[in-house]
Amino acid sequence: RMQAYAESAMDSAMRTLQASFDAKLLEEGRDLWIDSKGREIEDFFEDNVIPRSTAYRNLVKQYGKDSDSVDYYLNKPKKLTVFSWNGDIDTVMSSIDSMRYYKQFLQSGFLATEPKSGAIKAWVGGINFRHFKYDHVQFGKRQPGSLFKPFVYATAVELGYSPCYTFKDEAVAIPTGNGDEIWDPSNAEGKFTGEEMTMKLAMAKSVNSITARVMEIVKPDKVVDMAKRVGIKSTIPPYYSVALGTEDVSLFEILGAYGTFANKGTHIEPYYISRIEDKYGNEIYRHVPRKSKAISEDVAYVMLNMMQETVRNGSGIRLWSKAYDYQLTDYNQTENSIGAKTGTTQNASDGWFVAVTN
Repeated sequence: RMQAYAESAMDSAMRTLQASFDAKLLEEGRDLWIDSKGREIEDFFEDNVIPRSTAYRNLVKQYGKDSDSVDYYLNKPKKLTVFSWNGDIDTVMSSIDSMRYYKQFLQSGFLATEPKSGAIKAWVGGINFRHFKYDHVQFGKRQPGSLFKPFVYATAVELGYSPCYTFKDEAVAIPTGNGDEIWDPSNAEGKFTGEEMTMKLAMAKSVNSITARVMEIVKPDKVVDMAKRVGIKSTIPPYYSVALGTEDVSLFEILGAYGTFANKGTHIEPYYISRIEDKYGNEIYRHVPRKSKAISEDVAYVMLNMMQETVRNGSGIRLWSKAYDYQLTDYNQTENSIGAKTGTTQNASDGWFVAVTN
């Protein structure tokens, strides 16, 4: 039942996002690939997309990299059945046209787990398994953006800082220790308000300047240690910039890490096979939970409370409004039982949302 709900939610959400994305591309009249300033990257498709494709690698293996046959067969039209949100389409396309067509589709992953046991309840690896056999839950690592910030604040809380501790939203310039290099991140809106706000509100509103200031106090090595303890397994270098989620991680490990907050500080590795029986019904495997005490129950409680603020007054407020839209029995109670965090990378290239419930 939960898997069916997850697949349905993925389908309806991604149809809507894709339609919006296609309309935006048409309105702007630009290519898919742009730099941080919104300028098209010349020859990106030719230099980066084509060489990484299976079709190109197979042709190079067969004919050699400099053979004219590679270009000939890549551009040769052939009958194909391609994916569309309105159903499969029988058409004629070259491999080049097919690559460009498929690259326009937004991709996503969805995972739901039970933090107390680590049991995975729903797993959707992408928008369509038949046409896109790539798992965006476990293998599609991306920059988490602000989704990494709770690990910074959890480090501060563990070191004794109260969520009520205040900072000013102002420009920061932090020496990185690498020569004269300075880290001076800006806020998502490109401006600073000068407002005094608590750590709790700063995390809820995902204020970069205050997260950077907290990172300066607690230091990168302690934040990396925190991330590892709660469940992040990807390599995270001890740089100041990781506070804003600059290093790639998977949804699988992020959900396991957030589950640590929901599970009173104990990390349990998510799993999806509980036991295996042979054809006679004899049990030949039973899953043994892999768990470790990562943080204290007090720190976990504070972090859940801070994430609840994200739903009440921060970047996750739309989740609370959905509870009202769907006429849940008591949406005020829903507001108080859900914590969340959003994450968005530059140019909105990646968007994340993780929610936890008690």
